[in-house]
Amino acid sequence: MFFKKDKGPKKPELLMEKNILLGCPAKSKEEAIVSAGQILFDSGYVTHRYIEGMLAREKKLSTCIGNSIAIPHGE
Repeated sequence: MFFKKDKGPKKPELLMEKNILLGCPAKSKEEAIVSAGQILFDSGYVTHRYIEGMLAREKKLSTCIGNSIAIPHGE
């Protein structure tokens, strides 16, 4: 007999279409980072402390990879 192993509570989907936003206006990179972090928070991926970590990480070293694209992440 085979039994399914209980993996605990279901985790949120990794990439949801509602979280993919293009051409979003931002007055500063800090505003863009907070907006991206808020999307992660609203979807249950992170706490507000993570958004603070994203901002702190950006102060140490830019997460820009070119062509106005960045991959902000926490410390």
